[in-house]
Amino acid sequence: MNEYAAPADFELTLALHLKSEIHTLLQERPAAATRSPSSPPSAATPAAPLWPGSPFPGLRAFTPADAPIFCGRGRETDQLVRRLADGGRFIAVVGASGSGKSSLVAAGLLPQLAANAIEGSKGWLLPQVVPAGAADRWQWSGLRFTPGELGDDPFVALAARLAPLLPEEITPGKLARQLARDPASFALAAASLLATRPGWAEILVFIDQFEELLTVVAEDRREPFVELLAAAAATPRLRLVVTMRADFHPRWLAWPRLPAALCTEAFSVRAPGLAALFAMITAPAARAGLELEEGLAARILEETGSDAGALALLAFALHELYEARDANGHLTHTAYDGFGGVRGAISRRAETTWQALPADAQALLQPVFAELVEVDERGVATRRRLPRSRLAVSLTASEAAETLLAAFVDARLLVSSQSAAGAVVEVAHEALLREWPRLRDWIGERVDDLRALRQAETAAAEWQRSGGQASYLWPDERLPPVLEALAQLGKDRADLAEPARSFLRLEAERLLAEITDRVTTHDRRAWIGDRLASIGDPRPGVGLLPNGAPDIDWCEIPAGTVELEGGHGEFDVARFHIARYPLTWWQYQAFLADPQGYADRKRWWQGLQRKDSSGEQFRPIGNCPADRVSWFDAVAYCRWASARLGFEVRLPSDAEWQQAATGGQRGNTYPWGSDWREGCANTWESRLRRTTAVGMYPADASVAGVLDLAGNVREWCLSQYEDPHRTLVGTDARRVVRGGSWTSNRHVAWCAYRYDYDPGDRNSYLGFRVSCVSPILKR
Repeated sequence: MNEYAAPADFELTLALHLKSEIHTLLQERPAAATRSPSSPPSAATPAAPLWPGSPFPGLRAFTPADAPIFCGRGRETDQLVRRLADGGRFIAVVGASGSGKSSLVAAGLLPQLAANAIEGSKGWLLPQVVPAGAADRWQWSGLRFTPGELGDDPFVALAARLAPLLPEEITPGKLARQLARDPASFALAAASLLATRPGWAEILVFIDQFEELLTVVAEDRREPFVELLAAAAATPRLRLVVTMRADFHPRWLAWPRLPAALCTEAFSVRAPGLAALFAMITAPAARAGLELEEGLAARILEETGSDAGALALLAFALHELYEARDANGHLTHTAYDGFGGVRGAISRRAETTWQALPADAQALLQPVFAELVEVDERGVATRRRLPRSRLAVSLTASEAAETLLAAFVDARLLVSSQSAAGAVVEVAHEALLREWPRLRDWIGERVDDLRALRQAETAAAEWQRSGGQASYLWPDERLPPVLEALAQLGKDRADLAEPARSFLRLEAERLLAEITDRVTTHDRRAWIGDRLASIGDPRPGVGLLPNGAPDIDWCEIPAGTVELEGGHGEFDVARFHIARYPLTWWQYQAFLADPQGYADRKRWWQGLQRKDSSGEQFRPIGNCPADRVSWFDAVAYCRWASARLGFEVRLPSDAEWQQAATGGQRGNTYPWGSDWREGCANTWESRLRRTTAVGMYPADASVAGVLDLAGNVREWCLSQYEDPHRTLVGTDARRVVRGGSWTSNRHVAWCAYRYDYDPGDRNSYLGFRVSCVSPILKR
């Protein structure tokens, strides 16, 4: 009597041990007698000989000769036989990498057909050598191949297998050309093969690794080969069985004009259950006369688990266990511990696979696994099942990343399969994350970075489910730690798949994109400008250089001729540069804060009137235009900035300002064209009643890209109002002011409109921008 704490405990024991007990009883029971009329009733069939060598093939696929040690897949084999018995002419056996598709067909289906498993069938021409003792008609090598086994031409691969079987002599090269030229030629070859066979005989063609048709095979060979397969599937006495990775099956079904004969329902191979895995351990061992130490099978199964990659890891560990057997054929706990069990086998397999990669693929180990590892709040790493489409963009397009992924999939360390979300990839077994030192140590070092990235991805998914509502986005203050984590993981935001890539877009980038939309309101633009100032405005031309000098974003203005209002005539303007934006408060404040700036009475104020107080900024927001600046203040600033920059900057002349506004096109009444556009400038019509950050109206740009000419603040020019030719300092003559402002309406915002102001005036709507003959040539 055994006691169990819960029904689930009994269920596990039943699954693990019942088949083993039945198998032992059957082994101990005398074999059933096979009698003929002349045989005595007690004549028993002799016991099958012990299996020579290892009953565990490791990671290689089983062959038909391995049928006696192919265990645990009886139900799937029967179902596949039934599919053929029901008349299936093209059967796609589909499963994840490492699920045992090839072994199921080779060691399950083919031997069953050799033993006439289909009731009423007389014989099959099978694609492999079948076990000795079968009828003579089965003892031949035949049509098992992979599309890319001899290069990128599947016709060559087929012809190499088919030509030696044909009764007439033909070279594989000539046969390959015939098959490529005429799809019906395969049916003719099959008829030739069957000519000397009974009328009930059929040919079974086994195409393994069928996904090579979509990867390895040359594109100009794919469609002709599909046509050949369609013709073959429609040929009596000819059947096709292909094995294909599940993640490629949708691509196969999406083939343009895929013939109906090749669109049959796939035969899905799923991961084996616990009972099947237990049989895969115990039954082959018994067949080879090996004895498992008490509890070892259950221990191996417990450590292997039933993950997607369990079958491949089990096969690898069992092969290692066989190599560590003692002289009496005992498989012991000590031997299992000696090579580290399933975990040790995984670690060695992973390191060997990684070491064999080229250097560029080795370097991508961390970026790839950063996508495939989940870290919980406790810092525990678990595997993550990820659609291939969501792998980092740079990885998806990287040949080196594909090399790494393919190597780890082939080594059964990653599993590539198909789900409702499309092709997915995942770590085959979580033991890989814990037991491979190279990966385990990296995860330990980067656990906080991985956690930060996963939190961001979770938030991004919620944002996407909300329909992209702005309230779900993280503020800019939360983004730098995640971006730093990305950098530590060898990535940047552009590497991420959606929606994470858009979600982690810096707030400043999102806001600057928003102002390019013409429907963005004046109030929203004003808020965006203030927000940019608080989180750090990233635009060139609004802040300072590292040395404290103004960072000016220059626009080149072409030479031309300008006609000024008021009968002042035409002026020739040489090529020059002008600032894209009015001078900002950040840039002007540097002049005020510099002990050798506004306060230096001797260096910058010669011929100018200097007030003891610099005035009070109307809106002291860093990226707003400097305001309440007199003409004298502006000229002094230009002298200071010239010394800081190393080349001369100054106020633009009256004619230069107009040339910058029109772009040299006289038909431009406004900077953007001939007609007024609502919502294009911060004028009185905006109803803001204040300045905004510079550049909040990209649609008001001039031809040369200069902004804020029609609104925000009016701007001082160097020229005297009454005589625009005169720009000399040292006079109190009234000076020209240009441009629209938040206090004036659109009727005075045109390019040609001129104001005159006393040079000492300081107003909340008065600012300036600087110009330069050539900012490229520095003293």
